[in-house]
Order: sequence, then C-alpha cells, then structure tokens
Amino acid sequence: MGQEFDGGTPRDGGAFDLDAFTVGYVEACLWANTLNADVSDTVSDARYWMLDVDAIAAMQDACAEFQIENAEALAAAYATGYTADQAGCDFALTRNRHGAGFWDRGLGDAGKHLTDAAHAWGDFSLHCENDRITAL
Repeated sequence: MGQEFDGGTPRDGGAFDLDAFTVGYVEACLWANTLNADVSDTVSDARYWMLDVDAIAAMQDACAEFQIENAEALAAAYATGYTADQAGCDFALTRNRHGAGFWDRGLGDAGKHLTDAAHAWGDFSLHCENDRITAL
C-alpha cells in the first residue's frame, strides 16, 4: 500500500506541487468519482488527506499526458476565458460521462475535441475504505 497524502490541499500547496488543471481534476474526482468500500455509492466527505500517494501520482500522470496531447484545443479554450482548473474538473467529469464537462461549456470545436479525447481515456474512480482513498 502506498503512502498517505501528507497534509494540506492541492490548492494550498500541500505535499505536492500540482498545476491548476490537476487541482481541478483532483477536486472533481474527490466529490464525483470516489466510491465507498462496497463500490455502491460515492463518498460525500472524501478529503485530500485521505488520498494515497499512488492515487495522486496516477491523477498527476493522467492530467500531464492529457494536457500535452490536447495542448492546442486547451489553448483555444483558455483564449475564451475558460480556466485550467475548470478544464481539469471537466476532464474528470467528461471521462467518467457524468453528464457535464467540456461539451457543455460553449467551447465549440475545442470542446468537441476535448470531449472526444476525454472519452477515449475511459473511466477513472477512487476507492475509499477505512479513511484511505486509492485509485481503482
């Protein structure tokens, strides 16, 4: 089992140096993609300190790769005033098909491109058991 996330939140620096896109992604995963131990429902009180280091690493890697692969579409979206933390949140929501995300932001072709790219990543969920959150 990996180490526990060591304090703080991604927004205040915590133990990891996360870019704004990844902060938005982590926050969305905590409230929308964290499942109870029996995988029957989402956890309503997931907290940063509960995150396993390996879960953070998996999220950082996915966000970095997604941003590199989709740099042009993200740049077009950011030119409209859309922010990186919104994009990170939308990556989490869109890849898991939560019914909100890139496609409903009014981003035109960039939004369509980002939606298709996020769908290609498939689902990502976190698992919470005994106050420990790990990647599924």
